[in-house]
Amino acid sequence: MSSNDRESAPPRLSTGWRRVLPAALLALQGVVLLVLGVLLIIRTITGHESNAGRSLTLAIVVLVFALGAALIARALLRGEEGARSPTLVWGVFVVLIGVTLARGGAPVVGVVVTVLGAGTLAAGWTAAGGRPG
Repeated sequence: MSSNDRESAPPRLSTGWRRVLPAALLALQGVVLLVLGVLLIIRTITGHESNAGRSLTLAIVVLVFALGAALIARALLRGEEGARSPTLVWGVFVVLIGVTLARGGAPVVGVVVTVLGAGTLAAGWTAAGGRPG
């Protein structure tokens, strides 16, 4: 590669950013899920949910997904080889959820979730693998 090729090449994210960005997006999603799970538990305990069993089951599922997002984010930050695949799968599901929300009566929330999922997909696609060196 000549010096002219390097000057005309588009700027690339450094390896650090290619680890931090997808991890930060997944951590954000994990925090949102954690808050939603805790709020659902509080609503159930205070009697605002009509079916306590269903609400608590949903809260547990949401909290498990929050833990999953946190574990994937940690794996990305550590540069673990297998962290990219679950990031991409997660991003696909978030995009699908966002589209469903947008078409199902919550367009603003759906668009935000879809954009977040697309960002996770894009960041996960370029995520750096391997140990920091």
